[in-house]
Amino acid sequence: MFDDLRDASKESKFAEKPSAESRASSPVLASKPAKKKPSGGKILGMNAFQRFVISFLLFMVTCVAGTALLIVLGKVALPL
Repeated sequence: MFDDLRDASKESKFAEKPSAESRASSPVLASKPAKKKPSGGKILGMNAFQRFVISFLLFMVTCVAGTALLIVLGKVALPL
């Protein structure tokens, strides 16, 4: 049983490497691979300090909006 599988795998066309002629005729294989851009630690084109400032400002907006919502809904009373 396993001998038949081994023989069948040796004869399989999937295991063969494509020839130079078939590679040249195939548009997918003939095209150049896309170059990867080195990220260099940049996200959205910002360096680390700029990302920190944006995240800190988003955090502050969230805190202020949450506090304002709690005051408006009456869940927290201002000590007056």
